[in-house]
Amino acid sequence: MSTKKTAMIIALFLVFTTLTCLPAVLPAVHASNINTYARLLVTPNPVGVNQTVSVKFYLDNAPPVAFTGNRYQNFSVTIKKPDGTTETKGPYTSDIAGTALFTYTPTMTGTYTLQFSFPGQTFGQDYYLPSKSNPVNLTVQAQAVPTSAPTIPLPTSYWTRPINAENQQWYSISGNWLMQCYNLIGTFAERGVYAPYTLAPSSAHIMWTKELSFGGIVGGESGSGVEYYAGLSYEHKLNHQ
Repeated sequence: MSTKKTAMIIALFLVFTTLTCLPAVLPAVHASNINTYARLLVTPNPVGVNQTVSVKFYLDNAPPVAFTGNRYQNFSVTIKKPDGTTETKGPYTSDIAGTALFTYTPTMTGTYTLQFSFPGQTFGQDYYLPSKSNPVNLTVQAQAVPTSAPTIPLPTSYWTRPINAENQQWYSISGNWLMQCYNLIGTFAERGVYAPYTLAPSSAHIMWTKELSFGGIVGGESGSGVEYYAGLSYEHKLNHQ
């Protein structure tokens, strides 16, 4: 009996020792579940039949940058047409900001309904949960809509930056001079300093402040379709982490 009791005690000791060591040996398999929020935009809306629209869709957070090839996969957009038929676009892979887009040309008048779906994806031990955007109705009419922005006349009085990006023609009076000398070609002594697209201010004193985000059109040699990068795609504002 003494031998059997000793063997039983040793066996129990080994069992408890093994169970105690398991959490330290086996890796954790439970992934953190992270909510995602899907968004979809269609522009222009309304639009004329056989005119092209831009369909942009994205998640609220960019893919985690800690992983190689960090992109969301298998984005899809379902399009319900006015005649009741359904078309599915995809799968799409997001860019580094978690965004994707395509162009679409509706061929019939009426209301199209578009919805973006994300099936979910695992990065490391984190699982980004599936989500769907709210349905977006696209109104397609027989009459075509203007595809170019209206021309905003040049100012005739005092104006300030940033210039609204819809004022495309203002590039001709708003040079992009954020440097020591124009275009960084040569030196002050070799070329002199001048701004070919702008006039000197008429006030006696100018006070400058540091803007949180510059924005607006660039102007000058950049032409009428270029805006300053506002930092909204990759840099979060007022993030103290």
